[in-house]
Amino acid sequence: MKESPNERVAVFIIPNYKLEGAQNFFRRVHENIELNHKHLIVEEGQSLIKNLFKVSSLGKAKNLTIFSTVNSNKIGLIFKIIQPSSRLVMRLGNTISLEIKKYSSKYFFHKFFYFISILLCQNFIFQSNLMKNDFIKFFKFKDNAKFLVIYNGVSKADFSGTQNLPFPKDRVNFLLVGSFKRQKGYDILLACIQAMSKETRGRLHLHICGDGDEFQMFKKDLFKYSLESIVSLYGHIPPDAFYQQSDVYVLPSRFEGFSNSLIEALSFGLPVIVSDCPSANREVVTQNLNGIFFKNLDHEDLLKNICYMLDHYKRFNKDDIIRDTQERFSLTSVTKIYKGLIKS
Repeated sequence: MKESPNERVAVFIIPNYKLEGAQNFFRRVHENIELNHKHLIVEEGQSLIKNLFKVSSLGKAKNLTIFSTVNSNKIGLIFKIIQPSSRLVMRLGNTISLEIKKYSSKYFFHKFFYFISILLCQNFIFQSNLMKNDFIKFFKFKDNAKFLVIYNGVSKADFSGTQNLPFPKDRVNFLLVGSFKRQKGYDILLACIQAMSKETRGRLHLHICGDGDEFQMFKKDLFKYSLESIVSLYGHIPPDAFYQQSDVYVLPSRFEGFSNSLIEALSFGLPVIVSDCPSANREVVTQNLNGIFFKNLDHEDLLKNICYMLDHYKRFNKDDIIRDTQERFSLTSVTKIYKGLIKS
């Protein structure tokens, strides 16, 4: 992995191999960035020492930029301390005030960690303006010239796939893609489905791609309430074919950073139903243009909006949604912004 001393080198560090969230976005930036010397380091399965050694093997490169995100920010900061000449670009993973209890020991640890990180890093990236403002207010930091808001990006949708999924043709097919954890609001979705009338249940089918800690519990509840006939669970599976063949996308999260699955769904022209939660949702979705909002944590309002979409989803223009998504969230454009942050 050793490079010439004068070459521009970029290293992207991610915590694991999961095909979702921050690590998936960084993987795509790494794949698409136009640079002769770029590297992806995955922490999972390796000790801190081994991962630091991997980064250190690039130590002769004078123009070294480290990009880190979520849990990998720790190793990014440690390496920056070890090698001060490197450039560190750190990225926040989520809406911080909803992950940490204020004035807890965890709060003070993170406040100190981020204070040092901001002091030493070249840039500190937020995925949305809401995340930036939340971070500043929560930790009582001052705004900083190092703070940048860079939205996530998405590639142009590939409609060439021929996989024929077993979707019922006589129903409106709703899709949700995401890991099974409390943040994602699967309990809100379940309560919504339970409250549906028999007539409404007969008009739709819900498809869910994802796994996680709460997957088995959710599956158990589907059988408990006899909902398995209208909800299909596929586990952790590439979702492109599902985006292509679904009619509506649903995101019932309690909070988000910047949802990759949301812009992926929009890239395929799907109208969306999203919670009006602390997130980038308001910076992505325009009411009645590419989707609609429901009140955060309110399963009855979610049901109301699902019923609306059952009757009106065809009013949303797929071509307009695709065009708007690429104009604002093109992975090519976003990658160029990241390239501009590399030390030269």
